[in-house]
Amino acid sequence: MAEAASRSTKPGPEDPSHPLHYAPGPFDFFHSLHFRLMILVFASVLPFLGLVMYSNHERNNDAVRSANRDVQRFARIASRNQEMGFDHARELLEAVSLSPVIQGGTAGERETLLREILDRSPACADIRLATPDGVLLASARPSEESKALADTACLAHAARTGEVAVGNFVVGRTGEGKASVDIARPIKDAGGKVLLVLGVTLDLGWLNQFQRTLQISADSTLQVLSPTAEVLVRLPANGSDVLGKVHPVPILSRDIPLGEDIPIIAEDLDGVRRVFGLAPLVTGGSNRGFLVLVGLPEESVLGPVREALKVNLIWLLIVTGISLGAARVLGEKFVLFRVRGLIKACKRLASVDLKDLRARRRVSQDPSELGDLERSFDLMALHLEERGRELDEKARKLDKS
Repeated sequence: MAEAASRSTKPGPEDPSHPLHYAPGPFDFFHSLHFRLMILVFASVLPFLGLVMYSNHERNNDAVRSANRDVQRFARIASRNQEMGFDHARELLEAVSLSPVIQGGTAGERETLLREILDRSPACADIRLATPDGVLLASARPSEESKALADTACLAHAARTGEVAVGNFVVGRTGEGKASVDIARPIKDAGGKVLLVLGVTLDLGWLNQFQRTLQISADSTLQVLSPTAEVLVRLPANGSDVLGKVHPVPILSRDIPLGEDIPIIAEDLDGVRRVFGLAPLVTGGSNRGFLVLVGLPEESVLGPVREALKVNLIWLLIVTGISLGAARVLGEKFVLFRVRGLIKACKRLASVDLKDLRARRRVSQDPSELGDLERSFDLMALHLEERGRELDEKARKLDKS
């Protein structure tokens, strides 16, 4: 009875005072096989995530490079078309200046000639003849309209220098938000004195049409910038509130050599980030520093790439969820079920006397590490069973003696 009492008071593993006592902690899940299997699944997914991100990075670069080539080409086409317009206007003014009617005809004859020329020149909004001090002598349009269209500073510059002059780009002077620019040519006598100034207002309405062909998105723009980077023309005209402001494109500060095939992405004056292409604009036969600037919204360029990334990440998330579910089910079936069986066997082994132990006689045929563990456990139990019989035999012998 004393021995039984001593056994009942002896602390067991469930007793906190027992050296083998174990109390599960609040974060035991993070040490479980379930969690470790999930970590393995995540580790197997990480290379695919890296591949998706790298692929997206390359697609981003390809999209920006492609957009850069497009806008550079658009800018060069617009610049070249405008240069051809200037060349045509200079040739027209030279031919008209040689006309005897212009040099010595009456006001009526001059106006009739100018109207006929204007009818044959769809790119021109007006043609006018003025004195060096700016007095209008004749024009293809009614005098009040012609005065409203005329760039007096351009006429005065041609009269003062005796050279062909190109005025500033203006939006809205010809109506309907169209851009225009004046070119003036002096008419001199044999001694080189400026007698008259012949001017033409070029209607740059073709820029509106050209800009509409760029409508990859509604926010694409075509702008003409002054040598000091001020916006002279902006199409579409709904951005006319930025006229006269300095454009913030980095290349305009000469940080990047003009013409370099380097993607330029910057925030425009309206707050929209765009991919820009630039080309110099030759006016009056020389490069005065004007630039043609074409911009495509960054969202229209990178939006499809971002959508593709979103779709890929969603699919990767779905595959990861399926993998986690499969890892849980298969781990439960092939690993955890057998581990729990061994745990139960270990507890049963710890709860019986060695003399009452009955080891399993069935040997596991699984060649995996779990099979090795089961066979080792069975061998341990068999040895303990034999050890129990030996101890029991020795105890009986001692009792007999």
